[in-house]
Amino acid sequence: MLSGIGPAKHLTKLGINVVQDAPVGENLMDHLTFFGLTWTINASISLIIPEMVNPVNPYLTDFLINRTGPLTIPGGCEALGFVNTKRPEKYDDLPDIELLFAGGTIKEDYIIPKMINLNKYIRQEWAKYADTYGWSLGIVVLKPKSRGRITLLANDINVKPEIVPNYFDDPDDMKTMIAGIRTALSIGRTKTMQAFDSQLLNITYTECNNYEYDSDAYWACAIRIMSSTLFHYSGTCKMGPRGDPTAVVDPKLKVIGIQGLRVADASIMPEIVSAHTNIPVFMIAEKAADMIKEEWGYLKKSR
Repeated sequence: MLSGIGPAKHLTKLGINVVQDAPVGENLMDHLTFFGLTWTINASISLIIPEMVNPVNPYLTDFLINRTGPLTIPGGCEALGFVNTKRPEKYDDLPDIELLFAGGTIKEDYIIPKMINLNKYIRQEWAKYADTYGWSLGIVVLKPKSRGRITLLANDINVKPEIVPNYFDDPDDMKTMIAGIRTALSIGRTKTMQAFDSQLLNITYTECNNYEYDSDAYWACAIRIMSSTLFHYSGTCKMGPRGDPTAVVDPKLKVIGIQGLRVADASIMPEIVSAHTNIPVFMIAEKAADMIKEEWGYLKKSR
């Protein structure tokens, strides 16, 4: 937008010369994630952060010598589950919820409390279980209906833009998140998890005291406290046909109305994918490279 490609009225208001009127910054999507579900267990088989960095603990020895053990877990997430909460009997439907399984509890000074920007009181509540064995489930809304936007605050590259994610602007997203929570709670009640005496931590959120525990209203309140981005921002340079007024790039990823400029990242997604965005972005980049090579006559066709 600072280069003059964006909504004409918005750019003109900031004194930016309009090169191409385009809806850059609209259609912002993300995978909002609820991190408020943790269970304790009666066995010392899960991860505890202090033990992982303790030099006399087997975790570190296993990793350094055998390249095995908890330190080999990529990103701290041990399993993923994809669920259609609205039509669970249909195996061919796209999922609307992802479950992120972590073999540990949330610790006071660990990344998730900082990412969610929890207040001191809630951090202290979670810190009581810092050395407790347990497991957690993150709930991800995969196909949000809400749309946000990114706009400029000044004609200055040093001034941060305004990012309005508009989480839960569409009430159906909240319903989907609550349905995902109830799916997670049912997992905690399974024989497999009860074999370890899994007990859901009931952390008290003072902001939610007016709601009955486990009611939809209670979870809606807790969701607004314990949710955060999964850093899957996408959609702000939407791909579409050249006649689409909401499109920024065409199916060749060329910026509509501009010569010699393409976009190849998650911003071109018309709809956010029902999965993590990193691998799809690799695919977008490879496809963009092939289209560029094809245009210049360098693409070798496979036999």
